[in-house]
Amino acid sequence: MRGISVFWLIAAVLALLWLVVSSNVPPSPQLLFYDNFNMTLKGQPDPAWHLPQSASYKAARWIVSDQESYTIEKAPLGQPLLSFTGSPDWQDYRLELDVSWASPRLDNAVVIGVRVRDADNLVGLFYQPGQPVLFKTKREGHWQAVEGQQALLLQAPLNSNAHLTITVEGDRYRAYLGDQLIVSATIPGFPSGYIALQTAMADFNGTPVAAQFDNLRVLKLSP
Repeated sequence: MRGISVFWLIAAVLALLWLVVSSNVPPSPQLLFYDNFNMTLKGQPDPAWHLPQSASYKAARWIVSDQESYTIEKAPLGQPLLSFTGSPDWQDYRLELDVSWASPRLDNAVVIGVRVRDADNLVGLFYQPGQPVLFKTKREGHWQAVEGQQALLLQAPLNSNAHLTITVEGDRYRAYLGDQLIVSATIPGFPSGYIALQTAMADFNGTPVAAQFDNLRVLKLSP
């Protein structure tokens, strides 16, 4: 009988320890969206991504898959290229993705949109080689600077590959290059929304900026 009592005592202690440890382990983030762009036929639009219904984008060409990443097609002169995905109800989340260029140039630029209400209302992270990485807001079709943001990376790297992470939690926005925090801002007025990818406008020869996106995932942040 004594042996049985000791067994149950040990079992109770182990169960208590498991409860203590498990209560201190944060839950795994919920995966909201993932796309490595390998499932789409070459040259075909990815069905998960959509063009905005906006007059300023009506002539834009779709962003297509090369079966390894998401890249852009030729666009009319001065035409931005944007597509979006997700849900208008997404609130607090972490967006991770790889960005690269076939031939990095100072005029290469991408905008990674979060809390996207529509094509004319969103928060965008502007990433351009050699330039400060900053958040901007687009309200009723007009881009505006965000006052009071802390920009810690005054010149984005000129190399062709970057792993970017954006977290949005309440009105707090943060962006990371690898594990390095590069900008943070408090931005009210955008409680939820889609995500979006936008390239810079085509250059004066009508050649689009050859931005590529890969390994994109969105994780819900636990309340």
